[in-house]
Amino acid sequence: MDEYLETCESLGRQPEKAFKGQFNVRIDPTLHKELAYHAVRDNCSLNQYVENALRKAVEKEEDR
Repeated sequence: MDEYLETCESLGRQPEKAFKGQFNVRIDPTLHKELAYHAVRDNCSLNQYVENALRKAVEKEEDR
C-alpha cells in the first residue's frame, strides 16, 4: 500500500479511493415493484437481480 501511495505521489496523481460495494439508488416505486417481481421469478434476491442487470449494462457498453 505504501508503494502505491508513493507511486501516486511521484506521478502527481490522487490515489483511488476504496469502494465498499454499496450505494443507494432512488427509483420509481413501480419500477422497484417490477424489479422485485422479476427477482422472485428468477429465484434470486433483488440485490442479485439488480447487480446482474448492471453488470450486463456495463459489459454492453464495453463492447461498443
